[in-house]
Amino acid sequence: MENSFTLYKGCWLSKCPPHSSCYLKIDECGKLLNRGGYLLRNVYDWDCEHETSFWFVIKDSFGGMEELSSKMRNQVKKSLKTYDVCRVSASEMLRVGFPIFQVAVENYKVKATRITVDAFKTRIQQSEKAGNVDFWCVYTKETHKAVALAINTLHKDCCEYNTMKADPSYFEKFHLSLLWAYL
Repeated sequence: MENSFTLYKGCWLSKCPPHSSCYLKIDECGKLLNRGGYLLRNVYDWDCEHETSFWFVIKDSFGGMEELSSKMRNQVKKSLKTYDVCRVSASEMLRVGFPIFQVAVENYKVKATRITVDAFKTRIQQSEKAGNVDFWCVYTKETHKAVALAINTLHKDCCEYNTMKADPSYFEKFHLSLLWAYL
């Protein structure tokens, strides 16, 4: 039980995809909370017939660009003329990711705790060791500068988009945010 949870910013989160998570008994929750943290996200039976207070966004398939509205298709096409989206190695993420992460967090309207270079390196290295994580970067075609990143956890039958960060100075002008719809 304890090995299937990780402590992230004071919250215990399941390492399993939501449809594989199971109910934790009160004493199991207490054991985790005694090890630290302030709360535990206990996801179970989330895909049920009645409405609950917890939700996930689920995308079962991608029918190509045709399923997007014509306006969004045009904006994605413009973005793809300006940017390259590439799956990258952990070493490339270590090389280019921290400045993107830092500038993105600094520009949040609600101030978040800043991440250190060491904490970023540790996260990338641990993700690489886990073996089920994909790293993605968005580069400008003109300068090949990395301006956005994504860190996704791969499971047997699903992908969780864990982290998506972008340099806000590139966001609106070149429709950078729309590339996430395509990723």
